[in-house]
Amino acid sequence: MVATQPKISLSLHAADTTIMHRAGMTGLYMTLKRLEKQYPSSRQRGGHISWVLTADTIELFWEVSDFVALSWLIRDEYGCFANAL
Repeated sequence: MVATQPKISLSLHAADTTIMHRAGMTGLYMTLKRLEKQYPSSRQRGGHISWVLTADTIELFWEVSDFVALSWLIRDEYGCFANAL
């Protein structure tokens, strides 16, 4: 058995992607771009979460438990919007 790095891949062109998914992905893309500026290195982010963004895809990677990495992302994502208001 080979261990793989936890990952989420999202695509605007996936067959099951609705307009609501696309809107959510747009918000996530914008949030990740802002977080890149605030935390340029994945080592500065909870769970060492990193991502690859293209015009139509988002890929998220992390090195620790799903809970730690995604909790950091959700908490910091909320903080980005709260600070922007």
